Amino acid sequence: MAGLCSKIITVSNYDRAIALDSNVGSEEKLVTVHNGVPDLDSRSLSEDEGEAKELVRLIMVARFEEPKDQKLLLEALSELSHLPWVMEFVGDGPKLESMKELTVELGLGDKVYFLGSQGNVAANLRRADLFVLISRWEGLPLTILEAMRAGLPVVASNVGGVSEAVIDGETGLLVPRDGKGDLERTLCRLVTNPQERLEMGLAGRSRYDSEFTFEAMRQKTLMVYRDVLSVESSNELPPEVGIR
Repeated sequence: MAGLCSKIITVSNYDRAIALDSNVGSEEKLVTVHNGVPDLDSRSLSEDEGEAKELVRLIMVARFEEPKDQKLLLEALSELSHLPWVMEFVGDGPKLESMKELTVELGLGDKVYFLGSQGNVAANLRRADLFVLISRWEGLPLTILEAMRAGLPVVASNVGGVSEAVIDGETGLLVPRDGKGDLERTLCRLVTNPQERLEMGLAGRSRYDSEFTFEAMRQKTLMVYRDVLSVESSNELPPEVGIR
């Protein structure tokens, strides 16, 4: 269908680069409009959230299927079982049962919770302290934007367009795909550093406000349509030219 389109919108520069390399379209035809999510009541962030908590609540929102690497996350967490954290997985999918079995094998049964599909993920995010998304590949995941909206620092695999949302060292920390050791060190760093979590969460919320709201996405998308319609309108026959 690419040959029939005036413009093609991609959700990340990463996807746009793939399309260009695959000769899907030209530089002029391919336009990036990052995903955006509607704003909700923002999480109340204050200085006291920088204080140490009895348990740091980690959360990952993703289906249990091939692109997501919950297995690597569980293995990394098993090396940090001495730290004060609990992990919540939101989502279902074909690999859910095997991940439950792995949790028991790793001795994490009292620290990891599987919540299944949830009707109000935003509420789960508001209760959390740290968002984690360990994936083998991504485009520009909405769950990361929802976590930033909730004022959460993000730990994520540096794949796809993730780095276009998460600024490494500022709004969260990025780890290489399959990097178990890097993931262990990163989780340890943020679990044990409440002030850094707070600062990254505030920076993430600010970045969401400026770049990833639904309204920003809507306006950029409308601009693409207006540009296309403007060009097509200028190419129309003048009114005095009839069709015979």
